[in-house]
Amino acid sequence: DVRPLDINCEGLDFICSDATKLDNLRANSIDSISALCSIEHFGLGRYNDPIVPDGSFLAFKEIQRVVKVGGRVYISLPVGIDSVLFNEERIFKAQTVVESFDKMKLIEYSVMHETIENSEGRSHTFDWNCTINKYDDYTGKMKTGFFVFEKVTE
Repeated sequence: DVRPLDINCEGLDFICSDATKLDNLRANSIDSISALCSIEHFGLGRYNDPIVPDGSFLAFKEIQRVVKVGGRVYISLPVGIDSVLFNEERIFKAQTVVESFDKMKLIEYSVMHETIENSEGRSHTFDWNCTINKYDDYTGKMKTGFFVFEKVTE
């Protein structure tokens, strides 16, 4: 996160940094890293960050650099047709994400569908362990892809 965290939690190490350049972290030094609903915004100026057209892809490379071989990466972001909604977010084909994590093996890919209103309130539906290209041409309401990777090479 680029915003300070004002809590103290035993066992949690918080690093305030720009994920597109993790200069304060050594290569192959992290066991596990997660980026949930964040990378799709990098470099688009939405949060007063500088405009960097390949910001998301720079973060993918840095995350791979700092994770140890055998370490895990947990990512969630919008999936569908590769596109950019300026000053908002990127949408990624799942295969684009997998190809960007070229030092990693995909362990799991699941997709959360849009919120569904019903008599019991709001809920989400999940497509667990779906095929990687299932939503490649999707253009409807947002779907969120959840990726679990394991680093296999430096």
